[in-house]
Amino acid sequence: STFIGFGLPGIVAASAHVFAFILGIENFKWLAILFLLIIGLILSAGKTVYGTMEKITKTIIEMAHNLNLRALAEGVETEEQFTFLLENECDVFQGYLFSKPQPAEEITRFLRDGKSL
Repeated sequence: STFIGFGLPGIVAASAHVFAFILGIENFKWLAILFLLIIGLILSAGKTVYGTMEKITKTIIEMAHNLNLRALAEGVETEEQFTFLLENECDVFQGYLFSKPQPAEEITRFLRDGKSL
């Protein structure tokens, strides 16, 4: 399984931004750094990495829904990750599973032509 780290930077940044908003903190970057340190400690534990990452991801999705926000998963690379996210009611997905990174001109043309994946 390649669940470790999938979309982690985006999830950490979004979570820090939401927590900073809730706590009334202007600069969420320090909170993001704290989250990264905590996750680093969790990941260094080893045995419970996958379960912990799944719990964190589920919590973030639930938190977004409780705040009437849509949950976005970045970096979805495998069917296993996609299935996990679908089962946990994640709303939007992006990553190599759907498309490799594209130049801005290509995306503009893609959207202008009304195409979808």
